[in-house]
Amino acid sequence: MSDASDVGWGYQSSDGRQGFGGWSGVERRLHINVKELLVPLLFLRSNPIPDGTALCFEMDNMVAVHCLARQGTSRSALLLSLSEQIFGLAARFHLHLSARFLPGVENVWADALSRFQGSSVEWQLHPERFALSVGVGALRRWTSLRPAALPNYRPF
Repeated sequence: MSDASDVGWGYQSSDGRQGFGGWSGVERRLHINVKELLVPLLFLRSNPIPDGTALCFEMDNMVAVHCLARQGTSRSALLLSLSEQIFGLAARFHLHLSARFLPGVENVWADALSRFQGSSVEWQLHPERFALSVGVGALRRWTSLRPAALPNYRPF
């Protein structure tokens, strides 16, 4: 399953591979149909796939499904270029590609990944309010007042 939103992209494969990320400034201005077709390309570029594998991209965008099913479109030079890149990779690795429309209400996980903006469990105490609640003397006993955070976990 794959999805694109105004802020980013995401995918979830049947074998548990996940990917997500945000769009650059230039990519944010692209039409949603282009963004939707970028996600399969990002998947193919970032995941090792054994030669001869059959892949079915489940997507909630009919234009992207059409482009993958028909190996491109003549209505948009950019969609055609993306389709050519996707099928170029497929030919190089002897992949068999197909696409299927998946209604948005069934594409929940990929949709959530495409809108992901940092960790949903990330939080911190407001420094001034914390200082007021424990007192300045207690704060001086600690070695550092700087916020500390673990690096983001990336499952891929």
